[in-house]
Amino acid sequence: MVGSRVLAEHHRNRIIANPQIRISEIVRLSHLELGVHVSMDKCKLAKERIMKEVKETHTKEFAQLRGYAEELLRLSPQSNVQIDSEPPTTPEGKPMFKGIYVCLERCRKGFLLGCRPVIGVDACFLKGMFKGTILAAVARDGNNQMFPIAWAVVDSESTSSWMFFFRCLADDLSNHTGRDLTFISDQHPGLINARQTVFPEARHRLCARHLYANWQKIFRGKLLKKRFWIAARSTYEGQFNKNMEEIRNLSVEGHDALKSIPPELWCKAFLDTSCKCDVVDNNMNETFNNWIMDARYMPIIQLLEYIRVKVMVRMAKNREEISKWRGDIAPRIRKKLEANKIEVAKCRCEWNGRNHYDVWHWNDKFVVDLIGKKCSCRAWDLTGIPCPHALSTIGLSNCNPDEFVSNWYNRVKYERAYNVPIMPCNGEKFWENYHGEPLEPLPFRCKQGRLKVNRKKGDNETRKVKVGQLEKMTKEGGQIMCSLCKQPGHNKRGCPKRPFEREVKVGQLEKMTKEGGQITCSLCKQPGHNKRGCPKRPSEREGASASTHQPIPRKPSTCGYCKQPGHTRTTCTARYFVDENFGQSDGLGRKKKHIFGEYINSPELNPQGLQGETAMRHTHPSQFHKAQAPRKSAKKKGSSEA
Repeated sequence: MVGSRVLAEHHRNRIIANPQIRISEIVRLSHLELGVHVSMDKCKLAKERIMKEVKETHTKEFAQLRGYAEELLRLSPQSNVQIDSEPPTTPEGKPMFKGIYVCLERCRKGFLLGCRPVIGVDACFLKGMFKGTILAAVARDGNNQMFPIAWAVVDSESTSSWMFFFRCLADDLSNHTGRDLTFISDQHPGLINARQTVFPEARHRLCARHLYANWQKIFRGKLLKKRFWIAARSTYEGQFNKNMEEIRNLSVEGHDALKSIPPELWCKAFLDTSCKCDVVDNNMNETFNNWIMDARYMPIIQLLEYIRVKVMVRMAKNREEISKWRGDIAPRIRKKLEANKIEVAKCRCEWNGRNHYDVWHWNDKFVVDLIGKKCSCRAWDLTGIPCPHALSTIGLSNCNPDEFVSNWYNRVKYERAYNVPIMPCNGEKFWENYHGEPLEPLPFRCKQGRLKVNRKKGDNETRKVKVGQLEKMTKEGGQIMCSLCKQPGHNKRGCPKRPFEREVKVGQLEKMTKEGGQITCSLCKQPGHNKRGCPKRPSEREGASASTHQPIPRKPSTCGYCKQPGHTRTTCTARYFVDENFGQSDGLGRKKKHIFGEYINSPELNPQGLQGETAMRHTHPSQFHKAQAPRKSAKKKGSSEA
């Protein structure tokens, strides 16, 4: 007999790693791994034991949080670890946890020395026993990859929590005004208000993906989506105005809604070129949120350690990747440069004798300045990577294209970002002597109904498919087109040109009426009636109306036994005989019929020539006894005679 304690011990690590595991899955794994059949109640009790221990672990780790913070500062004194708490409400109470901010020394110095001054900020929710929010600041390194700067765990995403995060970040960057900094975020009001308060001089960009998600709730359609992204990726003002006019032709209201948002926040044509970053989305933060997905179920110290270890391993791995580079340009940047070289064949350039060139690309014309590293298309200005127009002039001047790539993408900048490794951290046994009172977690607030783990997906986001189901593409956001009249706004069922249909009762099939057509009989081929009402149709009913047609006379019935007319085999009296001993018997059988036939046909037995019932009455019963007598059973072999 396997109890709940044994099951809890066996499945401990599995349930802690995946608290959302189903009870039926525990039953199945118990049968496969332990070879026993256990009930659902027993597995449920085992899971409750483990979850109770996990809750105690959460409470214990909040109490040890100050010790963990002091251990990080001991290993790296220049790191910044701040804890925000609420004072106790009672004299016997403990301070309540509000948030913890972590910025490691190597992350801070790596950003300042080797990354462009563009920071993406975003939040994601915790999914463990105690709900909370992770705030993160993520930059891009010289290879256009994710570079985490700082992260924090707070009680909720609000203006106060973002104020706490941005103030700590300003201390780490030694920049309390935001000059030369660019932030990318969604449209959360608490985030925007806190950023404007702490970094008033910083430039701000709105994530175009979040902006489109809000805009497409009202203005939907594939054409509008395509035109929106073309407009957002326009690199110069004339191209932007042309694309906005295309949106206006599709939807005037949608055009006005986009015009109400300043284009400096979401369009490349109006972005600042000093940071050499042309991104208009916040995908790096989305990558970071997915990167730490497993940690969002863990207790707070395990969560922070999970993030720290992953950052430590990532920095060590990227530092080793430098030796595999070919040349001094980052691999992803070189890939973009090679893609731009393919477009050079479509360009034609002319030199003015100094440092400027006229470049024709298809039907467009641009001006390139090699000394200033500028192009009128602004693609080179925004990214620091030569565009096809610039590459055509570089080839004409016999120069190396690598020399015209921005320094943000070279080997030296990349090495500065990942030069010094992050030091490992000791375990909880070394945190015994720490200063400050232990913290208590926030009270667990359980909302009404089933707890939701996954975030509610937007209309423009893909949804995961359940096991055993096929993914179905919804028609939401599309335009209905009628298959009959080929007009938009309705379908075939509501088409005004559809033939009239009579109402069908429940249980009947829907039939199309022939209203407006002429009925033709399939028998006489005459119009005005059908086959059922045709006067030439033969009737099979007796007593049919003379006004319609005369009934067809029936053939006289003939007995199948005696071959006489006027009756059938069932009522035939020749099948019955009278026996003094057995009375009236029906169903003569084959032998009785044979004897009765011989009697009728024999002049000796039937000299009078009687037929039917009369012959049956005059037949001697002994003539039928032989046929009616039962057959004697055969003797068994070896049995003695009586």
